[in-house]
Amino acid sequence: ASLAPEPPAAAWPGARAVSYDAPPDPSGLVKAFAVLGPFQDSSGGGLARREGPEAEGQRFSDMSARYAWGVYDVAWRRSLPAASTARGVPLDLYIHPRGESCTYLASRVTVPAALDRKPLVAHVAAAGAVRLLWDGADVAASDVEHERLVLDRLAARVEAPAGDHLLALKVCTGAIGDEGRVRVRFTDEQRRPVALATSSDLTPLTAPPAAPSAVTPVRTALDRALEAGASPALDQTLTAVVARTLGGADDQRSPRAPGLLDRLTRAAGVSADAIAMAGWVSPFGANRSGWLEAARARGLADKDRATASFAQRRLVAAHLASDRVDWAASALREDPLRSARDPEARVLRALVKKKLAASGLARAALDDLLAIEREQKDRTPVVVWQEIAASARFDPALELRAARRLAEVTPESRGADYVLAFGHEGGAALEVAAAGALAQQTSAQDVIRIGRALHDAGRAAWAREVLAYATHVAPNQPAAFQALAAARQGADAAPWSALSTAALGRARDLTPGDPFLKAELALRMGEGSAGAPGRRRMRDEQHLVAPDVFLARARKDPAKKGEIADRQLHWVRVATYHPDKRVSQLMHYAREIVIEPRTDQDLYERDIPAEAADTELLFARVHRKDGTVAQPDEQGAGGQRPFVRWPKLKAGDVVEVAVRSWTPGPVGRRGDAPFYFIDYVGSTDTRPILYNEVVVDSPKSDPLAIDVLNGKAERVLTSEKDGRQVTRFIWDDPPEVPEEPLAPHLSEVLPVVVGSTFHGWHDFREWYRGAVAGFMEPDDQVRRLAAELTKGKTTREEKLRALFDFVADDIRYVNFVSGEWWLPNRPQELLARRQGDCDDKAMLLITLLKSIGIEATEVLVQTRYTGQPSLLRSEVAAIPVFDHGIAYLPGVGGAPGMWLDATSPQSRLGPLPAMDARTLALFVDDGPPKIVETPASSPADHGVDAEWTIALQPSGAGELTAKERHIGDAAFELRSNLAEADARAQWVEQYLAYGWFPTVDVKPKVAFQADLPHGAASLAYEARSEGLARREGADLSVPLSGTSTMTSQLAPLVKRTLPVVLPPSLAPRHHHRTITIVAPAGYTFAELPPGGDEDGGEFGRATLSFARVPGRNAVVVKERVVLDRSTIPVAQYAAWRSWLQRVDGLQHRMVRLVPVAQANKQTP
Repeated sequence: ASLAPEPPAAAWPGARAVSYDAPPDPSGLVKAFAVLGPFQDSSGGGLARREGPEAEGQRFSDMSARYAWGVYDVAWRRSLPAASTARGVPLDLYIHPRGESCTYLASRVTVPAALDRKPLVAHVAAAGAVRLLWDGADVAASDVEHERLVLDRLAARVEAPAGDHLLALKVCTGAIGDEGRVRVRFTDEQRRPVALATSSDLTPLTAPPAAPSAVTPVRTALDRALEAGASPALDQTLTAVVARTLGGADDQRSPRAPGLLDRLTRAAGVSADAIAMAGWVSPFGANRSGWLEAARARGLADKDRATASFAQRRLVAAHLASDRVDWAASALREDPLRSARDPEARVLRALVKKKLAASGLARAALDDLLAIEREQKDRTPVVVWQEIAASARFDPALELRAARRLAEVTPESRGADYVLAFGHEGGAALEVAAAGALAQQTSAQDVIRIGRALHDAGRAAWAREVLAYATHVAPNQPAAFQALAAARQGADAAPWSALSTAALGRARDLTPGDPFLKAELALRMGEGSAGAPGRRRMRDEQHLVAPDVFLARARKDPAKKGEIADRQLHWVRVATYHPDKRVSQLMHYAREIVIEPRTDQDLYERDIPAEAADTELLFARVHRKDGTVAQPDEQGAGGQRPFVRWPKLKAGDVVEVAVRSWTPGPVGRRGDAPFYFIDYVGSTDTRPILYNEVVVDSPKSDPLAIDVLNGKAERVLTSEKDGRQVTRFIWDDPPEVPEEPLAPHLSEVLPVVVGSTFHGWHDFREWYRGAVAGFMEPDDQVRRLAAELTKGKTTREEKLRALFDFVADDIRYVNFVSGEWWLPNRPQELLARRQGDCDDKAMLLITLLKSIGIEATEVLVQTRYTGQPSLLRSEVAAIPVFDHGIAYLPGVGGAPGMWLDATSPQSRLGPLPAMDARTLALFVDDGPPKIVETPASSPADHGVDAEWTIALQPSGAGELTAKERHIGDAAFELRSNLAEADARAQWVEQYLAYGWFPTVDVKPKVAFQADLPHGAASLAYEARSEGLARREGADLSVPLSGTSTMTSQLAPLVKRTLPVVLPPSLAPRHHHRTITIVAPAGYTFAELPPGGDEDGGEFGRATLSFARVPGRNAVVVKERVVLDRSTIPVAQYAAWRSWLQRVDGLQHRMVRLVPVAQANKQTP
């Protein structure tokens, strides 16, 4: 039934006359539903939640009840029976926003006296997750999130007394979208349809039935199909795979189909036909191509031409779908498809021609399709008509013919494309087509398209009718109201009708960040009229101050030119948490020009704050020093990044800007990034701020979490009104900090106001854990892969290393964005794509470990490169500024745990990378929900131990022979750069030249061992330099370090006011080098310089020693430099700088060589 086309519907009688009920359907379908939604489900627990008509004191029969949240209208709407087909009720027609929301569907089912207490079976099919109710009581539920509706997933045996009963469903959509379809049908126990009278009018259901019904859940055919078991037969496995893929019944949170496909294709005795089917239904392109090609080759080898042909055709279609036209063309030229002349083969050839997009090929492709249609006549495949329709955009008659034929042979083919195909016949024909198809529309967007087309065709009355219907069925679609406003415009005698303006106002309310809607409303209502919708002041605008306020600050304290670059006279941020869960942030600032712009580019206002997807420019103006006000030469009002180009600016002018950013929808959803804001109070002393204020306006019942870090506000003002709470944090004299090298991030040295929807880390962790629930459940593929990788490994460490190295090396690091954007990808995605980013790879590693009985947990880390740990320390407002995800393996028997960072192909089990150490993290599953410190790490974990031998020549040139062992981050750097043997010598030359060698020539053979125990790597090479020693007259001087000093790099300032923060590449780290210097013939060593030991305590340590080699004209120099502490407080800066100076004194000592004759003269 779901494949059969629907019969034409009766002409649309008008919204007031349309019938929402239908006679009993012979197929047993429930055709009449009342729909109620959306209800937010950002936590994932919405399916079981009792809300709306299930809430205490509410009832389904109260169809006048409203459950709006903010601007989103939630009220009962009756669905049209014509749109309720075997493919299900289309929720996209009624519900917006549908992502991460739940919807109720209810119907009044009348059991006739003839079926009193007779057993009936209610069959339910639904995308998403679903719960079934009968007479208000739960019957069955499935929280598995299905992508599509195909097969019945719930069933219940009902023995009900005669009379009216409530059939209700609650359907929930997760973070990954689904097709939004719901179907209910009734049969008897022999699965024969039972036609029951149903109605979407629930008001008669004011009292429960006189007698209860006997309701029992029934096992469905889908339940049986999905049960593959531990060791199923191949046919049973294939059935489960088809049900999960083509049947849309896989769980989108934790898909099982990839694992079953892996089991199927690797099974002994699997046929080419089964492999071809696996390739066809595979959800991943890489596996699809591989399996289809394997099935084609095997089919040819086994002389199974049918299987080979099927696989090859599906392979061509897959290449076309992914726009790999050249691959598709190549596949067409191979057997058995090369010689095929059947309609499908000809369609594939035509599609390849069309996709090649060369001149004339598109028309040739269309001619080929038309030739097939002429030959096949009524037996023309649907795909041919679909492609003719898609290719006939410039042939209106042919496009209409194709649209009509598709409506006759395929379901749901009377959408907007069908109606619009009548446009070339004139407005009257378009109107007739719309009247006949409107009741069968399945999406609000199609209804809006039809309405706009009627308006463009001049059929104003019908356009208003269609678009009014769109706003009725989809009251939260802003495009419907915007189109209705255009259709109503000029309908009355007044040039701007009140109805039109009201519709535009509703569109504005639904998309408050759209500046164009606001501008149009302002134009309609008059720019200056009080209370006009276009000029309506929002709550946050009460915090805009008059220019006299900040201009007075400039006059009171004139800028000191030469000391500052510019200064902010005023900065205010107003964060407003709206009832519809959206957040807006208004930012108002005034900046005084101190240094006049030198170029035209300098006249563009840089860094206009844009805190969300939609940002509107409220106003921008220049307050001249002479008291006049000027407007920008250019400005862009909307979009993600507004812009302003100022007129010529002079010193003393003040530019004023106000912008407002909006989140794209309700915050807190799992498919969006978590919402938070950060406002730094104050600035650097070269760009000071004279006034800083942060205002947070949120509902008292559900306020934003707010905190002030690194200090407190000079003034805090709170007020409550109309159920809302407003808190103002004010600094009349914001702090300033100097600009210093190696300084901490401003979040660490200035007060910071933060706000979040998470009231602490417990809230955030519960949100995140709910969002990734099911991600790390091993499937057949993961278990098989883990078993293969650990085969022959006997110890826990060996197994761990095998799995770690696979994730690190075989999964390429690519920042691939998941369907839920902020969340990691599922392991199945990584295994198919062979790529993923840090938290993706952590998820895969955890899942592999779990499959062999080793439990690990994900850790969210803020690396030292981000360097904003203060933001994580708040306990009342969780600000999840994490930039890394790794795994943690708890210790066994009291042993310490292991931090596993398999992000890069160069990662190895061993020391924790320095960027992950000495920072803050959050365990996702282990321990209490609080921020923890990662291990401190040690200088011994990272660095280089080198042994060099330098054989000098009298010219100062020499040969260098080196053996080096690198550990931790240093080993990572080697593996990152030396994977290709031919590139090693070049890299070593750069590595040596970066030190103190003026020239260096490395011999081609460079020995490299990448995988030593504990994550170490080794390097051995030989090189020649023309300047290993410097000639000073007849003497030679061998420097032991480069010309730059550690003090100049790490402590250039005599005094500091901010701490020193060293990057992970510098601390913790050690450099140990043993250099054997061999004198050239005719030279000997002069008196050796003294060694030394500079113990810096917690800073580190440096040692230097010299010793002559007995029996050889050689000297051994041992250099040891260790940097340990990575953050130097201001109080210890003087000691730090003094220690560095002493270390420089050690490192810049030289070994001198003198001619033997000169040395003999000096010897008494």
